[in-house]
Amino acid sequence: METEQKDSIPWLRKLFSKEVIIIIFLFLTSFLYALFLLQDLSFYMYGFDDFHLIYQSFNLSFMKIVTSIFLYPLQLYEGFVLTGIYQRAVHGLFIKISYILGGLDPSFYHMLRIIFFALTGILVYLFTKKMTKNETVSIASTFWYCSMPIIYDGLRHIGAAEPFSQFFLLLTLYLFVKFYNYQEKYTEKQKYIYPLIIFILGLFAIKTRETEIVLLPVIG
Repeated sequence: METEQKDSIPWLRKLFSKEVIIIIFLFLTSFLYALFLLQDLSFYMYGFDDFHLIYQSFNLSFMKIVTSIFLYPLQLYEGFVLTGIYQRAVHGLFIKISYILGGLDPSFYHMLRIIFFALTGILVYLFTKKMTKNETVSIASTFWYCSMPIIYDGLRHIGAAEPFSQFFLLLTLYLFVKFYNYQEKYTEKQKYIYPLIIFILGLFAIKTRETEIVLLPVIG
């Protein structure tokens, strides 16, 4: 019995570590803050035509989305479909999933965006902490990111891809820095798997929004 208790203590300490508690706190704070801002918000139809985007995404097959991501990763242009190639294919995929789950109920579209917004807040914390080694600065950076008006502007419009593209952008950069700082600790198999994961996440970022083409030096 004593051996079992001693073995379980490190696991419990890791589960309730300070960093885990901070991450949970930041996620809940970001989530509830965005939920408060977007409560009862309807679709936006002036400048950003949400219904037009939903219609186009719904009529796009999963096969065309997958083809657009992996066979035409650098096919960059403004708009939706051109000869069957979809530039913002990942964004279209999330909109299609929202439509399948909730039809034309705005809350389903906003909820998915809120979740990614909160996850991006966590990535801001983790990435800043890895770069600065300063916990206070990292937490402050997360709150600063979440409270920026331009972030909210991209969050409330279904037609804006930023909540998803920023998530994949930061996740790619975070894993890239983490892998190349500690690659000597990985096995030979992991040294092939991790760059592949980084490459795929980078493609997802680029095919969510074309501005994330800045990741090419990272995934190239």
